[in-house]
Amino acid sequence: MRTFATVVLMSVLVCGCSRPPLPKTESGSSSAGASAMAKHGTGDAALKAKVKAALANDVGLKTLNIGVDSNGGVVTLKGQVDTLDTKQRAQAAAQSVRGVTWVQNQLSIAPKAEPSAPPKAPG
Repeated sequence: MRTFATVVLMSVLVCGCSRPPLPKTESGSSSAGASAMAKHGTGDAALKAKVKAALANDVGLKTLNIGVDSNGGVVTLKGQVDTLDTKQRAQAAAQSVRGVTWVQNQLSIAPKAEPSAPPKAPG
């Protein structure tokens, strides 16, 4: 029984410490990850640009200052909008972009302030 427990413990340690193989490059050899990281970063920049374009194509969203970030297909929206509907439209626009796997909608809702009437002159 003690030998079995030792074998199980060793198996867990060995399996738990192993790393998945690195992605192969076009030449078929394992890379150090630099080219994969560069390609991933380029994909993120392109996805970010596509999401910004999708937001700009929506008449109600193009004038808003919505921050967009992308990391591995996950898009994060940041900023302030005036209504829940606008927040949901921004999320829908981002989700419609090919390559987006998830949208983290961190937009906050801050209703526009009503313009106040100028103060009356005393008298």
